[in-house]
Amino acid sequence: MKKKRQSASLPPPKPGIAHQHLIDLYGSIPENRKLKIGHILCLFLENGKSVAKTIRAVVRVLAVPCSISQNHLASITNVYPSFKHLERDKEKERFKEFCGRPFTLFTVTEQPTPPSPMDISIDQSQAGPSSQCEYLEPDG
Repeated sequence: MKKKRQSASLPPPKPGIAHQHLIDLYGSIPENRKLKIGHILCLFLENGKSVAKTIRAVVRVLAVPCSISQNHLASITNVYPSFKHLERDKEKERFKEFCGRPFTLFTVTEQPTPPSPMDISIDQSQAGPSSQCEYLEPDG
């Protein structure tokens, strides 16, 4: 039986022009949590191009409870591969403009309303001394 050759492990490839642009400009989330399409694409690439993982990451990042449709995310991520010739100035400007658009393709979900305060009444005939409270006026 022949011995298998061990293949030399290659270093990971350098990011392309588009990926490098996304890392440089959209690699960190802004404090105001207002995301742009470039942030979404960067999260998409960071999450191994997984739509489900990207949606979870975006929902965690946004400051409001929301939901994102896979179709809405796909409308962004499907455009990304079309930018193939970023060495051309016109194409690069189109890509920059696309990435700079605000991300608005999410639906804000309502937060659950807190339960109303319960009306607790104590039958004073059964109440012992430990259930009595006094309100003291502050001195002043």
